[in-house]
Amino acid sequence: MSLEQHARENIDRLLTAAGWLVCDADKVNIHAARGVAIREFPLRFGYGFADYLLYVDGKAAGVIEAKKVIVIPVTKINSHFVIVKGSSNSIFCAPR
Repeated sequence: MSLEQHARENIDRLLTAAGWLVCDADKVNIHAARGVAIREFPLRFGYGFADYLLYVDGKAAGVIEAKKVIVIPVTKINSHFVIVKGSSNSIFCAPR
Protein backbone atom coordinates (compact mmCIF):
# COMPACT_ATOMS: atom_id res chain seq x y z
CA MET A 1 0.00 0.00 0.00
CA SER A 2 1.39 3.42 -0.95
CA LEU A 3 1.73 6.22 1.59
CA GLU A 4 -1.01 8.16 -0.20
CA GLN A 5 -3.39 5.18 -0.07
CA HIS A 6 -2.64 4.77 3.62
CA ALA A 7 -3.31 8.49 4.18
CA ARG A 8 -6.63 8.27 2.33
CA GLU A 9 -7.76 5.26 4.38
CA ASN A 10 -6.89 7.16 7.54
CA ILE A 11 -8.74 10.27 6.30
CA ASP A 12 -11.80 8.13 5.44
CA ARG A 13 -11.76 6.65 8.95
CA LEU A 14 -11.37 10.05 10.64
CA LEU A 15 -14.08 11.71 8.56
CA THR A 16 -16.51 8.84 9.18
CA ALA A 17 -15.79 8.85 12.92
CA ALA A 18 -16.48 12.59 12.97
CA GLY A 19 -19.90 12.16 11.36
CA TRP A 20 -19.15 12.82 7.70
CA LEU A 21 -20.67 10.64 4.99
CA VAL A 22 -17.72 9.58 2.78
CA CYS A 23 -18.53 8.43 -0.76
CA ASP A 24 -17.07 8.04 -4.23
CA ALA A 25 -17.72 10.68 -6.90
CA ASP A 26 -19.76 8.26 -9.05
CA LYS A 27 -22.14 7.42 -6.17
CA VAL A 28 -22.65 10.82 -4.59
CA ASN A 29 -25.75 12.41 -3.11
CA ILE A 30 -24.71 15.75 -1.63
CA HIS A 31 -27.98 15.88 0.33
CA ALA A 32 -27.64 12.42 1.94
CA ALA A 33 -26.16 13.95 5.12
CA ARG A 34 -25.33 17.36 6.54
CA GLY A 35 -21.63 16.77 5.80
CA VAL A 36 -20.65 14.79 2.69
CA ALA A 37 -17.03 14.10 1.70
CA ILE A 38 -16.56 13.03 -1.92
CA ARG A 39 -13.41 11.00 -2.68
CA GLU A 40 -11.32 11.76 -5.78
CA PHE A 41 -13.60 14.49 -7.09
CA PRO A 42 -12.82 15.32 -10.76
CA LEU A 43 -11.88 18.94 -11.40
CA ARG A 44 -11.95 20.86 -14.67
CA PHE A 45 -9.96 19.36 -17.54
CA GLY A 46 -6.24 19.67 -16.88
CA TYR A 47 -6.58 20.10 -13.11
CA GLY A 48 -6.87 16.42 -12.10
CA PHE A 49 -8.74 15.42 -8.96
CA ALA A 50 -9.30 16.75 -5.46
CA ASP A 51 -8.66 13.97 -2.95
CA TYR A 52 -11.85 15.01 -1.12
CA LEU A 53 -14.43 17.70 -1.84
CA LEU A 54 -16.47 18.59 1.24
CA TYR A 55 -20.13 19.55 1.09
CA VAL A 56 -22.12 21.02 3.99
CA ASP A 57 -25.88 21.35 3.60
CA GLY A 58 -25.57 20.62 -0.13
CA LYS A 59 -22.97 23.35 -0.81
CA ALA A 60 -19.27 22.93 -1.61
CA ALA A 61 -17.40 24.06 1.48
CA GLY A 62 -13.81 22.78 1.34
CA VAL A 63 -11.16 20.47 -0.05
CA ILE A 64 -8.86 17.93 1.59
CA GLU A 65 -5.64 16.83 -0.10
CA ALA A 66 -3.97 13.67 1.24
CA LYS A 67 -0.50 14.62 2.46
CA LYS A 68 1.95 13.46 5.09
CA VAL A 69 0.79 13.86 8.69
CA ILE A 70 1.48 17.27 10.22
CA VAL A 71 0.21 19.00 13.34
CA ILE A 72 -1.75 22.17 12.67
CA PRO A 73 -1.92 24.44 15.73
CA VAL A 74 -5.25 26.01 14.80
CA THR A 75 -8.56 25.54 16.57
CA LYS A 76 -10.92 27.11 14.02
CA ILE A 77 -10.67 27.45 10.24
CA ASN A 78 -14.00 29.13 9.60
CA SER A 79 -17.56 28.96 10.84
CA HIS A 80 -18.12 25.47 9.39
CA PHE A 81 -15.06 23.37 10.16
CA VAL A 82 -13.12 22.96 13.38
CA ILE A 83 -9.64 21.47 13.74
CA VAL A 84 -8.83 20.04 17.15
CA LYS A 85 -5.32 20.56 18.52
CA GLY A 86 -3.40 17.53 19.69
CA SER A 87 -3.77 13.97 18.51
CA SER A 88 -3.57 13.35 14.77
CA ASN A 89 -6.54 11.00 15.31
CA SER A 90 -8.85 13.91 16.18
CA ILE A 91 -8.26 16.29 13.31
CA PHE A 92 -11.76 16.39 11.85
CA CYS A 93 -14.95 17.45 13.53
CA ALA A 94 -18.44 17.25 12.08
CA PRO A 95 -19.74 20.34 10.28
CA ARG A 96 -21.55 22.71 12.61
